[in-house]
Amino acid sequence: MTNHAQSLETGITAIDLEHKRLVGLANLIINSDKKQRERMHTDNFIAMLLSAVKQHIGHEEELMIRIGYRKADDHITAHSVLLDDLLKSFNGYLGGTNTADDVLNNFCFVMFLHWRTHDDELGRHIVTIREKRRKSPGLVHPARIETGPRKPH
Repeated sequence: MTNHAQSLETGITAIDLEHKRLVGLANLIINSDKKQRERMHTDNFIAMLLSAVKQHIGHEEELMIRIGYRKADDHITAHSVLLDDLLKSFNGYLGGTNTADDVLNNFCFVMFLHWRTHDDELGRHIVTIREKRRKSPGLVHPARIETGPRKPH
């Protein structure tokens, strides 16, 4: 997982930046010394990675709802399954049945599969909104899509 390839980008700046951050966090663990990775600090790194995934999912879901994405329910269900899978893997690590490598391999597989399916489809939807916006100024402004989550008032 050493690179965040351009082919994984959705075209949604805020989402793509978060994907790059998740890859960066995973790389911190992958590129650390294997003996060091098996120490107590690994728990913290993996927990930090899971926390970042949860935060990213929250941002994505807020965006989908804000723009009226018609497949938001399916995408949110996919997020729930993805998160359950990652949590099972992490709990297996904490329980001694999984290694850090197992957790990271699962993370890579689950996240990239999700990015290449659900997030790609969301990206195509955003492109469609942008195209329609150019033709009809009454739709959601593309800049609002790029800003990420709204801040509470």
